[in-house]
Amino acid sequence: LTDEVTLVSIVDENLPKSIELKDLVLDIADLGDKVKAEIYTKGQNLDIEKKINSDKYPVVALLDKDNKYRGVKFHGVPGGHELNSFILAIYNLGGSGQQVDNDILSDMKKINNKTNIKVCVALSCHLCPDVVVSSQRIAIENENVEAEMIDISNFKELKDKYKIMSVPAIIVNDDKVYFGAKKVKEILEIIA
Repeated sequence: LTDEVTLVSIVDENLPKSIELKDLVLDIADLGDKVKAEIYTKGQNLDIEKKINSDKYPVVALLDKDNKYRGVKFHGVPGGHELNSFILAIYNLGGSGQQVDNDILSDMKKINNKTNIKVCVALSCHLCPDVVVSSQRIAIENENVEAEMIDISNFKELKDKYKIMSVPAIIVNDDKVYFGAKKVKEILEIIA
């Protein structure tokens, strides 16, 4: 990492997964001097909760070196295959990041509409992390996009509302649902 990344977690002390996520965030922040942790109890810092659009718990959001929320959030403990997407989110925000084709990068930057991408995953899904990383990379490159990883096992109400029967599932702007693994170009086509 060349730049500092801050992991902000809002903890709902009534949810064991929220406490587990807090512990993971603190452990990762202890691994190096470029990753910082900010932990708040739900309701303790309403400004930061608003800044990161904290509406579901557990939650951890990534802030860049300027303490700016860059649209990358995880709702769930990023274990299993999602640990890779969590580490890549940190790297893509605070390091040189994964190489992206110039045409794709240009398409990422062209999105003018506010767009929310919820990527519903299962921690055992081996196809899900690529969709999460691609969505979050778009968010890192474009301030109009927010990308959330959602461990669907923690959110029955979302699963029922959107009839999520398989993962990965992408929910765009709390409206349309797209099932199956998608590459970054396919995600860009969906949200364009």
